[in-house]
Amino acid sequence: MIRVITAAVLLLSVGGCTGLIAAGSTAGAIGGGLATASQIASDVDTTVRKACAEYEKGRTIADAVAATGLLPSDIAGKLSVIEEYGDAACANPPSGDALSTAIWLGTLIGQIGTLTSIPPATPAT
Repeated sequence: MIRVITAAVLLLSVGGCTGLIAAGSTAGAIGGGLATASQIASDVDTTVRKACAEYEKGRTIADAVAATGLLPSDIAGKLSVIEEYGDAACANPPSGDALSTAIWLGTLIGQIGTLTSIPPATPAT
């Protein structure tokens, strides 16, 4: 730290070198900003990737239930439409708020789970 301060004082004392200090400060700020942007982009990718992995688990289970033939055709049709949206979102995630995308994919997983759950048999009265 003392070396940095000494170098700054020396540069200020030599005419024409004050711009170098400003340039160094700007470069450092830009580098820090790029590192922050890179970290945010990485976090966004991780969030969406985790949401897509959870979606794929739900989709796999739903497809297995649909393959049994126990789902009515209208439910199977709704399931297919929901899966189209989820597949598209995971193939090419929308830009913007990754958390919103993850929440939306979670909603799709909930809809898939609701559609593929088979209600327990009710006793005859």
